[in-house]
Amino acid sequence: MPTPKPKMHERLWRAMRIMRSFTLDKLTAATESTPHEASIYVHLLRRSGFVSFQGRRRRSGTRFILVRDTGPKQPKVLYGRDDTGRMLKLGVYDRNTDKGYGLDGNPPPPLMRPKPIVHPKPRHPRRKAAG
Repeated sequence: MPTPKPKMHERLWRAMRIMRSFTLDKLTAATESTPHEASIYVHLLRRSGFVSFQGRRRRSGTRFILVRDTGPKQPKVLYGRDDTGRMLKLGVYDRNTDKGYGLDGNPPPPLMRPKPIVHPKPRHPRRKAAG
């Protein structure tokens, strides 16, 4: 049975870690992703401080450089809803360092941890054996 293909953000993150300096065209060619998907993820990582522009920005072939390589697990985009119910991108969660990063210098969103499971006590205690 063949192994499943890694998800899009995972492929993009791996390629960024290998190339270190890249353009969106080279990144999409290396990962078989669409330019739109790659652009959204790279610019989100840029807004959270993982990627920055290298040199001057150009209309064609803007170069990016990976500045914060924290490990093999790709940063995860954090979403939330506003008052009207629209989905918003709130920040990026780094699964390697267990840390959140806000977008454009804003503070990171609060990370929601699952509550521990508390099992109820049994109704009737066990009876001691007569001896």
